[in-house]
Amino acid sequence: MKAVTAAVSEGVAMSSQGAPPGWHPDPAAPDRSVRWWDGGQWTDHTQPVAPTAPAPVLPGPGVAPAHLPPVPPTAPGIPAVPAFRRAPVQRSVVQANSVSLTALALVAAYLVLALLTHFVLTGILPVVLAARAYRNRERLAPLAIAGAAVTVVVAVIVLAHH
Repeated sequence: MKAVTAAVSEGVAMSSQGAPPGWHPDPAAPDRSVRWWDGGQWTDHTQPVAPTAPAPVLPGPGVAPAHLPPVPPTAPGIPAVPAFRRAPVQRSVVQANSVSLTALALVAAYLVLALLTHFVLTGILPVVLAARAYRNRERLAPLAIAGAAVTVVVAVIVLAHH
């Protein structure tokens, strides 16, 4: 209550200065807390002062901090535009290997179709999808390529015997 009394006596000085309503240093403890000034008087509402971070030290022109990539030089008269890197996106195994899994599903469907109905497809679509999975650098691309190769070999063997 003593702090509020001191704050109230300071309130007279604040009102004569015409301070706007808001958080101001608490007259009872200016280095530790702030108090709400409603424009006419101090209230009982206080909160601790947020610690201030030191201002970052920026390197000279053309020098990037150690944690950032160097800034590429620009042509005279063209302002440098900072290059922002996107954070890597976390994807599930299915999302990261969608083309490979599609190729493997087609391989399975082609083989089941060949075994059950003796109808053979040459496996062009699984080959194309496996190649796209390899180009996309999917982890399951080698498995998709192997499956597509098996489909083509089975198709050739079955067609050669008929």
